[in-house]
Amino acid sequence: NTAGLVLATLVCWLYGLHLYHAANRPLYSDAKQLPSIDPVSPHSTEHTMDPVLSDSNDGILTFVHASDLHISKYVATGGLVHFQHFLRTAVPLVSPRLVVVTGDLTDGKDKQKLISQQQLDEWQAYKHALSQTDYVQRFNGTFYRDQRGNHDCFNVFSQASSENYFGMYSAVGDSSGYMLRINESFGTYSFVASDGCPRHGFARPLNFFGYLDARDMQLLESRLEEARGSSHVFMLNHYPVSTMVYGKYRKEFGELARQVSVFLCGHLHELVGGIGAQLQAYKAREGYWELEIGDMKEHAVYRVYAVDHDIVSFVD
Repeated sequence: NTAGLVLATLVCWLYGLHLYHAANRPLYSDAKQLPSIDPVSPHSTEHTMDPVLSDSNDGILTFVHASDLHISKYVATGGLVHFQHFLRTAVPLVSPRLVVVTGDLTDGKDKQKLISQQQLDEWQAYKHALSQTDYVQRFNGTFYRDQRGNHDCFNVFSQASSENYFGMYSAVGDSSGYMLRINESFGTYSFVASDGCPRHGFARPLNFFGYLDARDMQLLESRLEEARGSSHVFMLNHYPVSTMVYGKYRKEFGELARQVSVFLCGHLHELVGGIGAQLQAYKAREGYWELEIGDMKEHAVYRVYAVDHDIVSFVD
């Protein structure tokens, strides 16, 4: 009846308002504004010589980006099969210095795909697939890096939750992300990963959008400060910038992003009918590229980056 429909609408509206305030209340800190520091150019490097390109492998850093595996205990095709092929065939063939995976490692849904919940079997399958290789241990633990996506935090109400299987079954273990610095004879390259999952791990579809609150932004500022002076800084997040809300600690995200060369992300797969197969944009104001990659779940996509004398190129 009409009264019931109005009541249900009102309840949904009030709950949506509650979620909005819960998500955004801690976005701004009381930290005092510090004197502005001119950002380091993302292309600054100690090597001042003009690049000399040739057919030599010298001076090249290669790494691979994959995302949205969606390993599922209820779906036999794609997902785990594609991931295993990627680990056993693609990675050895490319022979990169680094592999990064930007979230949605597992699917986190029930058999009917109606209810979202963390599935222990899926996390165990992910860890088992990695254990069949030496990738987690290679290069003193700096070869393979993963992070959470929104499916990996369905119904995970804090990073300390017993349902946060990422802490137990992932390669990195730290849900907050990481800062990895690779030092080569020809340059220094930093990879800064941030975790955009809401602190209160809502069920689907309520965590389709992510955010970094003041505490997260403080951590991001610290990691980017540590990356200063790098030849390139690559930032990684599961969510594209368009599906993120960035709070503020001392600096806005746009100011911090001026230090970034490339922003790597996933999340949107290839949209409907493949219209999102090339979701790429140059952010002219901040001076970085945002490069989203399609999913490994159905499309088995991975992206190979080559940084040749600090000139970045890639191919899917």
